[in-house]
Amino acid sequence: MDFNTLVGKHFLFYGADSHYIRLDDNVYEVVEDPSDGYRSMLDEVIHHGVFTPSGAIFLRTPLAIVEVKRDLSGYKDGYILEDVEYQHCWLEFGTDNTDDYYPMFYFSFTPMLSTLRKRKEELKKQLFVDPLDWLFEQRET
Repeated sequence: MDFNTLVGKHFLFYGADSHYIRLDDNVYEVVEDPSDGYRSMLDEVIHHGVFTPSGAIFLRTPLAIVEVKRDLSGYKDGYILEDVEYQHCWLEFGTDNTDDYYPMFYFSFTPMLSTLRKRKEELKKQLFVDPLDWLFEQRET
């Protein structure tokens, strides 16, 4: 699958686990080139469709809406998943060619604490209803 076809598009981002990522209902596997133990680089991105590989765990609610961007800054040749609302880089992966003889594969997930705290508060509200709130709602109706 050519991951370049996703560049510039927006997706619901459900997180990353190991080298797997979930965008909307699709799971992708970011694969490091296995050919050389000293030199590592991005080999390919495999599209698994809606199938979640064994052991990969994702959130049930999305963390953010992200835009897939190419990262060709400096010596990098990779991708960024950037939060549309906050411009936070949730995930970056690809090949860092700082040293041409020893390129390096990178896969870096960076949570945004404010978003995670907000999601936690939303979930708390869904899971726990304060009995006094419920009582006042009953009296108003």
